[in-house]
Amino acid sequence: MSLSFMAFGPIAYPLIICSFLGLILITERLIYFVLWHSSGNAKQVLKQVRSINFGVTQASTLVEQNRLVKSTRLLLHHGGKSRELREEMVNHWLTKERNQLFKHFGWLTLLAVISPMLGLLGTVLGIIKVFAAIASHTGQVYPALLADGLGQAMLTTAAGLAIAIPVLITMHALRIWANSRLTLLAETLNEVNLLLEGIDIQEINSLKAQHKPAQVNTT
Repeated sequence: MSLSFMAFGPIAYPLIICSFLGLILITERLIYFVLWHSSGNAKQVLKQVRSINFGVTQASTLVEQNRLVKSTRLLLHHGGKSRELREEMVNHWLTKERNQLFKHFGWLTLLAVISPMLGLLGTVLGIIKVFAAIASHTGQVYPALLADGLGQAMLTTAAGLAIAIPVLITMHALRIWANSRLTLLAETLNEVNLLLEGIDIQEINSLKAQHKPAQVNTT
């Protein structure tokens, strides 16, 4: 048995299509995630927000171009509206960002499920090929008679897993990264929203730390 394209049998073409689509989708998502400038120092942004005189200028001191600063400027621009309306605006903005980050993840999941199934189908077809070869052979059964069918069975299984595993790893790694960035954005924007209401979470946490009872050493 040779390791040629035809050794994979009729499942070779669907597997090639799955691998090609997976490569395109993963490349597109990686490029988008690299260009998705969400990085920003949340502490620095909140420090700048605390120093803003909301009656004169609201967002002019925030000049960076990452998504954290842009979303903060958007929230400050609507600082005069009600808290409920600002929260709804933030939730809508975060939902749009989440949808953009997780775009095509459904197709990647489908590829990760279909590829091993195609490999399993190739395995079954390979075993059928083995039995067909045995049934049509009248003499002594020798290993070379079974090699093509068994080779097709193993190759298609390996190819299906080789496609599915990188897709799953990449997809879940990007999902973890995206969720962490979205959580940072949500927490920062919620804190900015509270600052607009005159509530400083940092100040409250500092007061709690100051009034925390000291532990008594009983030894």
